[in-house]
Amino acid sequence: MGVDGRAPRRWGGDEIRIPPVRSVEGEVYGTNVKIQRHLPGAPVKVVGSSPGPVLNPIPVSSRSVFRGNLLELRLDRVRVGKKTRQREVVVHPGAVAIVAVTDDREIVLVRQYRHAVAARLYEIPAGTLERDERPLHCAQRELGEETGYQAEHWELLGEIYTSPGFCTERIWVYLARGLRAGTAAPDDDEDLQVRLLPWTEIRPWVREGRLVDGKSLAAILMAGWALEGT
Repeated sequence: MGVDGRAPRRWGGDEIRIPPVRSVEGEVYGTNVKIQRHLPGAPVKVVGSSPGPVLNPIPVSSRSVFRGNLLELRLDRVRVGKKTRQREVVVHPGAVAIVAVTDDREIVLVRQYRHAVAARLYEIPAGTLERDERPLHCAQRELGEETGYQAEHWELLGEIYTSPGFCTERIWVYLARGLRAGTAAPDDDEDLQVRLLPWTEIRPWVREGRLVDGKSLAAILMAGWALEGT
């Protein structure tokens, strides 16, 4: 997997018909697309499953019922065996999250108000991809805008889906090191506070409920594996 977020796609399974979808890389997947069943990595041991054969849902129709500035709500109808079900899907353009670590082993956090949960949360720097923007460029832009920091070394740690049960949001996670402080330039509607947290304080913060943002927890875990032995 390259540092710019592009990775070879591994497809397996039957060809089905779904509406054309444009990915964040700008590629268009037409009406005959193979469904991705297997992700790269270690073999998975199955310890339990539903009775009967595995039935892959077959898309029947798809329509957009809402388009906002950021999100789209799509209603899909899929056939599972002999039954047809409706699936509500939130379409998201994709995002990045950055674990920025100083030479003193401090992690860069931002605190901002999140209207959906009516609370100010500590999070790692993150942001949404602009149209046709590469994940690495987005990560570099967001880190600078939100915190003022620039990084000399960038490493793609992997990708995560935040809520795959109903949302397409896919986040590219980066580790940024060799930091240089600068001046932040947040958006007009962003009220951000930047804080450096010693790496050793992360676990106490999690246990105390001070760090509860899901993407931040997943990204910090991934960064911890990358930083082992350094």
